[in-house]
Amino acid sequence: FTPSIPIPLGVSRDLTLTAVSQPNRQPTDTPYILFIGRLIPRKGAAWFAEYVLPNLPSNFQFHVVGKVWDLTEAALLKRNPRVTILGYLDDAALREQRVKSLVVVMPNRSSPDGTDVEGFGIAAIEAAWDGIPLLASAIEGITDAVIDGETGYLLPEGEPSFWVQAIVNIHAWSAQQRTDYATRASIKAREYFTWHR
Repeated sequence: FTPSIPIPLGVSRDLTLTAVSQPNRQPTDTPYILFIGRLIPRKGAAWFAEYVLPNLPSNFQFHVVGKVWDLTEAALLKRNPRVTILGYLDDAALREQRVKSLVVVMPNRSSPDGTDVEGFGIAAIEAAWDGIPLLASAIEGITDAVIDGETGYLLPEGEPSFWVQAIVNIHAWSAQQRTDYATRASIKAREYFTWHR
């Protein structure tokens, strides 16, 4: 009997080492938090805008990348002046958004009936690959895509205070702390989450 070894999804090893090759990369002067995903309630963008964003410094913005699947979710986001909905972006534009962000968030929510679950979470790997701090709900398939404390941080689902504190902490990082995180996350992502492996 040979025990099975799970093979996770991955990303291409041909991507450049953004974080390592640009160690002094810092967020923009007007910090923004980046969400990448379909605009549906389960992904948590509107929840984040309503319950987390108001508790952050007033100059923090929320950039949302993804296709609108749920009109109510989009309407909730559009009514917040600190939210910018960018829609679909090609790979180059998405990467530019990611590397200039303060942090990438995956504030996913469990579906009420438990039938629509979160999958693996490629966005988590891409953030780590570029050395960008990631905060994600500790639910379902996301827990397989994030090495907690190394390629990102897993937070309690639906608990705004944890998200606020984590973002404030990351914003307070020195340039050296960002570089250290970026290097560590990039290396771990390449060790564990490449298609080649």
